[in-house]
Amino acid sequence: MFRQTKLFYPIKFALIFLLILTLFITACETAKSPENSTEKTGQETSSEQTENETVNSEKSENTADQGICSNPFYPIKTDTREYKVSGSADSSYVLSQSKSEESFAETRKFPDSDLKVVVNWKCL
Repeated sequence: MFRQTKLFYPIKFALIFLLILTLFITACETAKSPENSTEKTGQETSSEQTENETVNSEKSENTADQGICSNPFYPIKTDTREYKVSGSADSSYVLSQSKSEESFAETRKFPDSDLKVVVNWKCL
């Protein structure tokens, strides 16, 4: 049969090492993106900063108004919004929210069926 020599093990080790090194270098190079580049002009940086400041100030104002019911992932807005539902039974509904100090309510009106769903939430 085929007999392995002592020379085979160092070659095998070197090939595995080169493969891992190549994968590591390739992974590090693909992780860099143009967005993370430090070669931005001063004008681009300042416009990004003002956009971020505007968004952050809007978020802080919204969460301050909501008290203990504040949640950046599920903001409570008192305006009325219309949504369309797609799938096997296409429809639409109108969502309105009202809030009090420790709770809020959501009302969904489905104009196609005259159905009205009210959900009351208590904030903890």
